[in-house]
Amino acid sequence: MGNFDRLPGVYQNIGRRRKDFGGALRGFKLQISDFRIVLRTNFEALRDYKLQISNFTGTLPLTLNPTRNVEPGTWNLFVPVPPGLVPVSQRR
Repeated sequence: MGNFDRLPGVYQNIGRRRKDFGGALRGFKLQISDFRIVLRTNFEALRDYKLQISNFTGTLPLTLNPTRNVEPGTWNLFVPVPPGLVPVSQRR
C-alpha cells in the first residue's frame, strides 16, 4: 500500500507496533510550494510532525478533500497509513 517505507527519513517500517495514533492518521493539511509537499497534522500530540516529499515519483494512497474554513492553498488530507508505520520522530 504505497511506498511509505521507501521515503528516507520520513517513515520507518518498525513492524506491527502502533504507538501513539493507532492504524490511521487523519486531519492532515497539505501544502504544495516550491514543488515540495508538506503534510502537517492537526493532532496536538503530533503537532510538530512534518512529512516532506521532494522529487517523489511513486504513488501514495492519498485523498484530497478541499474544504472551507482553511487557509488558501490548504487541503484536508486523509492518509490510510499501513499498520506499523510511524513517523521517525515518534519512534522509541
